[in-house]
Amino acid sequence: MLSLAQIARDAQAELVGVNFSAAARSGEAADLAARAERWNIEELLTDSRHLRRSDVCLFVAIKTDKNDGHRYITELYDKGVRTFMVSQVPGEASTTSAGAGGQASASFPDAVFLKTDNTLAALQ
Repeated sequence: MLSLAQIARDAQAELVGVNFSAAARSGEAADLAARAERWNIEELLTDSRHLRRSDVCLFVAIKTDKNDGHRYITELYDKGVRTFMVSQVPGEASTTSAGAGGQASASFPDAVFLKTDNTLAALQ
């Protein structure tokens, strides 16, 4: 079991999400860091068909020549998954700066995205 904060550090990923972005903008960075340290992840999921426990799972959206895991984020969110490792936050234009991620993820109000350039490399 690892904390969300530890996974973000190991993957060199940025924490993005409506609640996290709002806390960062309002200067509550210490509270933000503490929440990420307490958020435990017990399972890594790379195949949406194998979801077992949505409350402790981190879905890693892997993009390949044949498929793109980002396509399954909405489905998994609807099933209760709230943590996602992505190379692009849903709704965020590829040219948008990382700071806009909080607004781009407004359709996933309780979700936290670990944004990294390459999810497969971060997973390794």
